[in-house]
Amino acid sequence: MKKEFFSLIICLGITLSAFGVSTGYIGNLTFDQVEEYEFSNISILENGSVELSPQTKAIFSSENMLWSFCGYKNGILVGTGEEAEIYLINEKNTAKVFSKKDHILFSDILVHNNKILVSAVGDSKLFVLDERFNVIKELKFSNQFLWKIIPFDNGIILLSGSPATLYLMNEKYEIIEKVELENEKNLLNGVIFENKLFFFSDSNILYEFDLKTKKLNALLDVGNNIVDIAVSDDIYILTGKPKAPEVKQKKDEKVEKKEDDDISNPITTKSSGPQSSIFTSSILYRFIPEERILEVVFKRSSITFQSMTVSKNKIFIATDKDAGYFEYDLKNSTFKFTSLGKGKLLKLFSLNNEFYAILINPSSILKITENYSPLGFIESSVFDCKITSRWGEIILQSDITEKSKVEIYTKTGPTKDEKYWEDWKKSEGNKIYSSPNRYIKYKLVLYSEGKKSPNVKRIFIPYLQFNVKPVIDNFEINQSGEKYIFSWQASDENNDTLSFDLFLRRGEGEFFKINDNPLDATSFEIQKELLSDGIYYAKLVASDKKSNLIPKENFKITGPLIIDNTPPVVENIKILKNEITFEVCDNLSPVVSVSVSINGGKWEKIQPADGLYDSKKEKFKTAIKENASFLRVKASDAFGNSAVYTVYQK
Repeated sequence: MKKEFFSLIICLGITLSAFGVSTGYIGNLTFDQVEEYEFSNISILENGSVELSPQTKAIFSSENMLWSFCGYKNGILVGTGEEAEIYLINEKNTAKVFSKKDHILFSDILVHNNKILVSAVGDSKLFVLDERFNVIKELKFSNQFLWKIIPFDNGIILLSGSPATLYLMNEKYEIIEKVELENEKNLLNGVIFENKLFFFSDSNILYEFDLKTKKLNALLDVGNNIVDIAVSDDIYILTGKPKAPEVKQKKDEKVEKKEDDDISNPITTKSSGPQSSIFTSSILYRFIPEERILEVVFKRSSITFQSMTVSKNKIFIATDKDAGYFEYDLKNSTFKFTSLGKGKLLKLFSLNNEFYAILINPSSILKITENYSPLGFIESSVFDCKITSRWGEIILQSDITEKSKVEIYTKTGPTKDEKYWEDWKKSEGNKIYSSPNRYIKYKLVLYSEGKKSPNVKRIFIPYLQFNVKPVIDNFEINQSGEKYIFSWQASDENNDTLSFDLFLRRGEGEFFKINDNPLDATSFEIQKELLSDGIYYAKLVASDKKSNLIPKENFKITGPLIIDNTPPVVENIKILKNEITFEVCDNLSPVVSVSVSINGGKWEKIQPADGLYDSKKEKFKTAIKENASFLRVKASDAFGNSAVYTVYQK
C-alpha cells in the first residue's frame, strides 16, 4: 500500500511536469513539528500518523491549585494550595479528609508503614496521620519549606528549603541525620538508586548522597531548569523552561576538585552539541553516575516539560501544550505525543493499573480509560504557497474502521494573519472547496465508537501556483575597455527557469535583437566598434517559456547608452594680432580637455572662455606671440576620442 501511495504521487509529478506545470504538495503531519499543531484528543506517532487519544473521565476539579498526589487504597489523595486541604477521591465519591487553615499548601503526601505523611508549607510541619486521617504525630521544622518526602527502608528522607536541608528519619519519624547545604536555598526532589540518593536543588545542581557512608557529592551543574528526576533501569533527569545560561567552561573542560569536607565540586555537563542549543530546549536526559555525564534522550525547543512518570517500561512527560504528554517507550526507543484536550498537564501517575492526569488551568483530575475518545481533531500549521494557488484533490492514506470516520476541512487566506481568512470548509470526496489563495491549512476530525480509532497515515494537498510574470530586479550597462557589458538580475516567484533576449534601439528607431539564441546567463558583451555613433536604449526581455506552455514575459528598458567613436572638431578659428579664438564641438559627448602647442612647444591645457568644461561646444581664446608661425590644438571628449589640429600663421 505504501509503495502504491508514493507511486501515485510520483506519477502525478511526472505527468504534470510533462506539461510544464510546477505542482507542489502541502506536506504530511510530522512528529518533529508537533509544537506547531493545535490538538484535542489526538495522538501523533513518531512516524507522523494520527489517531484518537484515550478517552478521559473527569473525577475531580477544584478552584485551588493541586500540589501533591498519592495513591491510597482504591482512591487518590490530593493536596491543594491556597487553602491547605486534602481530598480522598475515587470515581464514586470525593471527600475532604484533612485540612489546616494556618498553612498555605500541602507540598507532598506519602503513604508509609500504614500511615499517611503530609508535609505542609507555611509554618512548616510534617503531619503523621492514621488511616482515619487523625493526627498522631506533628513535627515542627525550622525550615521555611518542606518539599519532598522520599521513602527509604523503614524510614524516610525529607528534602527542605530555607535553609536547604536533607533529613534522614527512622521508622518513628525521628531525625537521625541532618545535612545542611549552605550554598543552596531549596532541595526539591530526589530518587534512590543503588543505595544512594540523587537529588537536585533550585540552582539546578545534581547531588549524590551515599546512604551508607553519609557522604555528599555535588555531581554536576545541569545548566537548565531541572523539573523532575525518576528511576527505571537508569536515572532520568527532566529539564523544563529554559533559563539564561551562565558562563561555563569549554566543552569537556574539567573542574579541578578541591577538598571541602564531604562535598565535591560539580563537573560540567558533557554533551554532543553546542551549549546554546541545550539552554534553549526542554530536555530528557539519561544520567550515567559512573561517568558523571548526561546523555540527551529527547528535546523540544518550544514545549515546556512539566514532570515525568515511569510506568510499565515507559516514561510519560507532561507538557504545557494542549493537556499533552510525550510517551517514550524505553524498550523500543519510540515516541508518541498525546493531547487530552485543553489545559496544562501537571503530572501523570498510575494507581492499581489505572492511569490519571493532573491538570492545571483548570485544576482537575482525569482518569485515562482504555477506550478511544469519541471525537478529536488536529489542525495543521499554516502552509505558504508563496503566491496565489489553486488546489487539487486531497491525497489521503488512512485506515478507517466500520464505526469510525475521518472528516477533512480546509481554510485559506491571502495573508498569514488568519483573521482575514475565510471559514473552514468541509471536503467532500477529497475535493477542496476553499478559494484559491496563497495560504492554506487543514484540519482532520476523527470519530470513533470507542473500541477502535481511525488512523491517518499520510495526507498531501496538491497545489498549482498561478503563473506570474518574471521580475527584472536590475539592468545596467557598463563599459570595460573596448566593449560594453550588459548585466542584469531577475527572479520568478514560481521558481521557473528563465531565458532572456537583449534588444537595442538607436534614437527613436525600432528595437533590434542582438543575441542569436535565448540567453541563460545574466550578462552579455558586445564590442564597441560594432556600434555606430548614436544614442541607444537597451531592452531586456525575460521569459519563463522553458517552464510553461503558455509563458509569461516581462521587460525593462535602460539607457541612454551613448556610442561615441568620433573625436571633437576644431572650427571657427580666428587669428588676431596677439591672440587666437576658436570653437571645439562634439556631436554626442561633452568636450573635456583642450591643449595647445605653439611652434612645436610643450602642450599646455587651456580653459574654455566661461571657465567650465560642461558642454558639447566650448569657445576658447588664448594669447599667442607675434612670432608664432604655427599653433597645434588637441581636443578630447568624454569618451576618450582625441584629435589634433594645426593652424599656420600667415
